[in-house]
Amino acid sequence: MNGQVTQAGCPKNPIDAVADELLESYRTLSRQAFRFLRQLREFDLGQGYRRPRKAARAAANTAAWLNRACGIDQEAAREQLRIAYALLNLPLLEDAFEQGDLSYRKVSALTLVADAANEAALLDFALVMTETQVEDYCQRLGKSATRR
Repeated sequence: MNGQVTQAGCPKNPIDAVADELLESYRTLSRQAFRFLRQLREFDLGQGYRRPRKAARAAANTAAWLNRACGIDQEAAREQLRIAYALLNLPLLEDAFEQGDLSYRKVSALTLVADAANEAALLDFALVMTETQVEDYCQRLGKSATRR
């Protein structure tokens, strides 16, 4: 045994500790992705791309700056900005993402179809579904909205 004891006084299985750490690491990744998007939005709003820095010279826009500074594809950078700005109008999704309850993939899909009227229902759905299920549902929801 590794000496760890649960609250009930029973020895804790080492793999349980690994599982707990794994889950916390996943939530931390989601929280970090949220922080990156929030900072990206602030950088864009402040037109930080116009100021030369050690990481990159001035650029025409944030996507171009990220490409120079970090090697991020400009299309990917534009998608990240889309998500960052969409979250301004989706406080429930933003909060769940900030807490690590939603992954970047789920948030990316949800922000394509979420609005004030359906945000709470989409969040409830996303919290219990896989990333692929959320992406598929949002894709179908988006297609049905464009047919109307």
